[in-house]
Amino acid sequence: MSRGCRKCLQERRKNTFARRGKSCQRPGVDSVNMFIYDRAPDQGITMNLQTNISEDLWAAISSPYQSENYKHAILEAIHHLSSEIRARAGVDGDGANLISQALGGDAPRLRINSLQSESERSVQKGIEQLLRGIYLAIRNPRSHEQFVDSQWDADAIIHFIDYLLRLINASKESFTIES
Repeated sequence: MSRGCRKCLQERRKNTFARRGKSCQRPGVDSVNMFIYDRAPDQGITMNLQTNISEDLWAAISSPYQSENYKHAILEAIHHLSSEIRARAGVDGDGANLISQALGGDAPRLRINSLQSESERSVQKGIEQLLRGIYLAIRNPRSHEQFVDSQWDADAIIHFIDYLLRLINASKESFTIES
């Protein structure tokens, strides 16, 4: 984290690496916390998203992503995540309701771990809350409002969704006794 006013941050961004821990030196300017990347997105730092995420996720997002329609690429990634959760948990639903059915409660349909310790139960609950946040903070605003995403933002969100998909795909289904 770095502190400073926007003008000072812009001046520091001219360098390849941002200085960390400095406050704005201009009198009368309140410092605000702002995250600065080691290299700013406007300095041409790019990566090949296709080689860094699963093939299934790339197949779901490639068309809008390659058309530079990053909002729709993010939405397609979330739709793919929803489909995977539905398939693995064997439940219907959407959004926060889907997550509650699949990962919530004392006996979730999908277990991220064995749920034996307090720490493991906390991880399960944390992943459940992160997934709820994906719907509430990322999907819903893009579905219901005008929203424009940069490639930088899309890459970050899609990478995080890929991480969540790996957790979901590694999860265990609840033990059930069939008669």
